[in-house]
Amino acid sequence: LNLPRYARVSLPGGPACLAGHPQAHLEEQGVVDELKFLTEVHGLKRVILIAHQSCAFYATRLDLKEPRRELVQRADLVRAAAFVHRVTGVDAIHAYFARLTDGRVTFEQVVV
Repeated sequence: LNLPRYARVSLPGGPACLAGHPQAHLEEQGVVDELKFLTEVHGLKRVILIAHQSCAFYATRLDLKEPRRELVQRADLVRAAAFVHRVTGVDAIHAYFARLTDGRVTFEQVVV
């Protein structure tokens, strides 16, 4: 994605914890705290959310099979973007679905 400088918050399921899944409720508060901290201390102006193909969190914790898994992940990116905006006030939120294609990771933008 050619990001020149960034702070990263990474966890299993990624945006799932901001999309209202009860299985990720405990992670939600931690991520909210981190986002608020980064917004206040670093003046966060943009948030990028990434979900990825074959995510073990969605497969095991949410028990989702393909092709439904990817559909839920994409919908969760939209829900998570709205959630991030509500808790941080950041307007520039971008979402991507990452997949392995011919041995390379490609990022498909998801409209939020």
